[in-house]
Amino acid sequence: MISVSFTLIKSGIYNIVINNELCSYLGKEETLSTKKSLNELLEKIILEVEKIKGAAAVAEDGVVLADVGLEDAEGIGAIAVFIGMSGNFIGETLKFGDMKSSVIEIEGQKLLVFNMSNFQIGVLIDAKASARFAISEINNILESEYQGGK
Repeated sequence: MISVSFTLIKSGIYNIVINNELCSYLGKEETLSTKKSLNELLEKIILEVEKIKGAAAVAEDGVVLADVGLEDAEGIGAIAVFIGMSGNFIGETLKFGDMKSSVIEIEGQKLLVFNMSNFQIGVLIDAKASARFAISEINNILESEYQGGK
């Protein structure tokens, strides 16, 4: 059985430049420095949030930009892109705005998907982990990394 939930936002998109590509996340223009690569960001998420199995950053065309701790980054990436694009389509169709995050449960694990506009971050967590807690903690990391907090 697969279940999916979406969190949608209406406004407040920040622009982020990664590898000369414009992306968005909750509000102001920032650039990821070489010190804060996508791999380092994923490693930080894995180290700071409990019960995470691995994570991947995936472009909208399905190309895995970075991954840490995943055996099947391409498969997880494909699911993350599908969920992210589906969430954005639902938000646009219902005039709710862009998807911010979503959860999909698949046999013994959960996949959290974070919409970064031009790419998705997929985070695989244990089925017994709290998705709500993990989403909150990961959002805190994303906000601090992109808004100059660290």
